[in-house]
Amino acid sequence: MPQAVLCNPFDLVKARMAAAPREHRNSLAALTSIARSEGGAGSLWRGAPATTIRAALGSGAQLATYDQAKRLVARSTLLPSGVGWPVLVATCASAVAYVTAAAPADVVRTRLMLSRADARTRGAENGVPQYAGALDCLRRSVQDEGVGVLFRGCGASLARLLPVLVSRPPYSLPAAWRAASAAPRVDDAARVR
Repeated sequence: MPQAVLCNPFDLVKARMAAAPREHRNSLAALTSIARSEGGAGSLWRGAPATTIRAALGSGAQLATYDQAKRLVARSTLLPSGVGWPVLVATCASAVAYVTAAAPADVVRTRLMLSRADARTRGAENGVPQYAGALDCLRRSVQDEGVGVLFRGCGASLARLLPVLVSRPPYSLPAAWRAASAAPRVDDAARVR
């Protein structure tokens, strides 16, 4: 999960520029402006704990679900064998698991990144950030908007993640389908004899 922490400033800039596209000329200008106006370089890591938790929860759920789903589908007699069904179903199941497990931390992370320590911006009073930290953000979000708020944006996250997962290794459906079509089928082997 060190990548999540190291790349947090870029995630922060992406979130800020998406929320207010005209506020900064470019990413470098956003980095320097945030650091200057919100308390130094440390402010670029706002939301980093939630980013790390998001990565850990999502990756753990994805890896565990993929292996289990692939085994279950491979043993199933409901789907035809030899065409990559275990890979397809396991990939989709693991994507759903990733998005579901990571969603609460993703909401908290985004809200923390969009909160500012600058008194001139919304969400801050007298230079104090809107949230005291990840747990405060989680508690207040659920208290104000209900548990459903933690899964806001899941559909969009899943729609973004699935095409990436099915198109490249280790899941790589095209590779699985090519391998399956090249392998002899059981009825082909019986005809050769």
